[in-house]
Amino acid sequence: MVIPILLSELSAGKLGLLREWMDVCVQTSCPRLSIDWGHDFLVDGAGRVVPLLNPYEAKVALGQAQGFQPRLPVPATESLLLDSYPMDFYADESLGDWTPRHGRSLRPGRRPVPAQLSVT
Repeated sequence: MVIPILLSELSAGKLGLLREWMDVCVQTSCPRLSIDWGHDFLVDGAGRVVPLLNPYEAKVALGQAQGFQPRLPVPATESLLLDSYPMDFYADESLGDWTPRHGRSLRPGRRPVPAQLSVT
């Protein structure tokens, strides 16, 4: 079952109150939150893993988008780099429909609203 939850601000404390009843959380406000501090939500009180995903990660988990692959082999002087993790959430020409602006450049533009006639 999918239950949308609207919060004024996403925080570990607020989600911590709900994670007992969640199997996964997909937050759509800012994908960097999941990347930067999603590890704060990994385990509930019973030791269950409760992932905090961004829309791209949810699409990959559902088999609706191709996952990213690390570059291998990794030179000893270089850390493990991701080959194609999309960081284009706000781009008009994003790589997939997990972004709110995907395909925006292909959509027809809005027509201007005609000015109202003033009655004197």
